[in-house]
Amino acid sequence: MIAWIILELNILRFIPIIIKSKKNQETEASIKYFLAQALGSIILLLSMGIINQVGLQKGCITIIILAILIKLGVAPCHFWYPSVIISISWINCLILSTWQKLAPLSLLISISYKSSTESILIMVAVLNALIGGILGINQTHLRSLLAYSSIGHIGWIVSMLSINKIIPCVLYFFIYSIIVIPVFIVINRSNAKSIKRIYNSFKGNTVKSIILITSILSLAGIPPLTGFIPKLLVIFRIIRSKFYIILIPLIIGSYINLYYYINIALNIVIINSTPSYYVKRNTTLPSIFIIGTSILGIFPLIILYALIIINKS
Repeated sequence: MIAWIILELNILRFIPIIIKSKKNQETEASIKYFLAQALGSIILLLSMGIINQVGLQKGCITIIILAILIKLGVAPCHFWYPSVIISISWINCLILSTWQKLAPLSLLISISYKSSTESILIMVAVLNALIGGILGINQTHLRSLLAYSSIGHIGWIVSMLSINKIIPCVLYFFIYSIIVIPVFIVINRSNAKSIKRIYNSFKGNTVKSIILITSILSLAGIPPLTGFIPKLLVIFRIIRSKFYIILIPLIIGSYINLYYYINIALNIVIINSTPSYYVKRNTTLPSIFIIGTSILGIFPLIILYALIIINKS
């Protein structure tokens, strides 16, 4: 009941933020978000009633996980997530992709730690990795592309829960949130909606282009950038478990994600390499910090901690 109350407060806090601009599309997005979250809440309350009657059975745990997946907006319950992402502002997209996932993800971690949910979570991880990659290929809208990218990363996070490794799961989500922040902020300042417009928005802006390219490639998990560290940690953990076969769909989905990440990065490089579009920009301290964050692996302490975990395992 406490978890349900926390989730409901999380919903009621975010809906006024969505409709603050009073645009029709954001009002529509707030209704879609509310209906999806209400469906998840109803299923969660239903599972609580079943648990009171028959106890904590495996079927009850499956219903609870289904409710959490709807609230997270991940496969196979991702029907509302890309639709809402397309209709809201970039800052709200950032909140929905990071902070709003924290409460349901914490509940999922708690359930996976106290119950036997390996088979269910393995299927969820595989579905998210593949769907996040395959459905992101043909996206022309930048917001929906990042939405499917988020779904793909959730697959890697849930794969850690399937083998009861909570610290790597939390570390992955934390690093993903840190990497995705400059991506949303830079695109928000360029006011680009489609992939074509992002190329025009970054013509001649070398600093923004470098920030976006490094952040996107880091999000793709290309070594030695920041995003490679959590994926390497997940790979080491899964190899040492009995479910190492799930690495195949995870890596396939990651390769598909890599295709459209590199496509965006290369097009930005080609546009900025044209001499007629080149404009010299002053590099600011926040820009240096963001670029350094993407390249150096956030902080040396996190790299050291990840290496310690790998060595212990």
